[in-house]
Amino acid sequence: MLGIVFSFSVGSRSLTVPGRQRFARWRAVLALSAWCALTLSAAAQSSLVPPSAKFARVLARAEEGHAEDQVKIGIALQFGQGVAADVSAAARWFLKAANQGDPAAQTNIAYLYLQGEGVPRDESEAFKWFQRAAIEQYAPAQAGLSYLLLTGRVTNQDRQDAVKWMARSAGQGFEVAEVNLGLLYARGIGVSRDQAEALRWFRKAARQHFAPAEFLMGVANETGDGVRQDFSVARRWYREAAERGYPPAQNNLGGLYESGAGVRKDQQQALQWYRLAAEQGHSGACANLARAYATGTGVTRNDSAAYFWAVMVRDDQLEMQGLSVRELREFRQRLRDRAGSEEAGRIEAQAENWRRNHPLSQKGLFFVRLSTGPSYVAASPVTISAK
Repeated sequence: MLGIVFSFSVGSRSLTVPGRQRFARWRAVLALSAWCALTLSAAAQSSLVPPSAKFARVLARAEEGHAEDQVKIGIALQFGQGVAADVSAAARWFLKAANQGDPAAQTNIAYLYLQGEGVPRDESEAFKWFQRAAIEQYAPAQAGLSYLLLTGRVTNQDRQDAVKWMARSAGQGFEVAEVNLGLLYARGIGVSRDQAEALRWFRKAARQHFAPAEFLMGVANETGDGVRQDFSVARRWYREAAERGYPPAQNNLGGLYESGAGVRKDQQQALQWYRLAAEQGHSGACANLARAYATGTGVTRNDSAAYFWAVMVRDDQLEMQGLSVRELREFRQRLRDRAGSEEAGRIEAQAENWRRNHPLSQKGLFFVRLSTGPSYVAASPVTISAK
């Protein structure tokens, strides 16, 4: 199996736990796959969270058959922005607009079919809608079509065609595709491996202030992959993305402060950045906070807080990083034993309540701003067969 990053790479920092055990070094890698979970229309952010009066006006226009407004209503319903979330209703509005030829709606309904949210999962339908919008030169759909061609989940896996569609999307300046194309070059998938070309595409997306691209530039400079290793430059890139609220960058920036790489060692700064990422559900940061509280590193030792953050770590995110779920579970169990069954039960209920109130974070969705409008991105594994 080889993972291809389809939108961004999630990274983390080192985790050490009591008993001299280590989880692994959670650093960003280029072997994790990801993709743009939902590409929104090029609307202002205000249109995504409309006041009730404005929402009523948009709804009235949508009911009159205006495709652009139907897309806005679909977005609001999908993410519960201004109204109660209802993905099935969102899908119906997207389909109305998609059948009128709106490429944003066609792309959005394609992703819902791909995920099986609001509609039965149907990858053939997803392919059909991606293809319709891609032919109309809609860059986000071209990137989505590339994803399906890479996975071979509908047609035979076709790396060259996938690269073609990704390049078309990137050529329009779509940041997600620029990053993805760079990652295809970084892994040598459908093209000759070329780290310099990969970095060129990362830089193009970073110049558009796309946080995942800034994050990957930080990764390259931290690891010395294609450039001279420079922790100070890595810190600057991570900070750019971190200040845009991007959790993987916040977590990695915290790691640099903790280790004193490229910056004066500062455990309080490290904990501040870990917490910002953890509060968005980033598993690496949750684990780092759990370790800090369990060992009293920079904070007063607090087994209850340590157990809460350990419970918040998603095992599937660890698996995507190729890290040891077994070690995390052992660590979590030791903390549970320390807390006692009654306290542990209270903490588990607290964690479950957080998950219910943060459904997007639990899906691994992170908010970003694109040239096409506000969007969410998430990681999804891609299996590439050996050739």
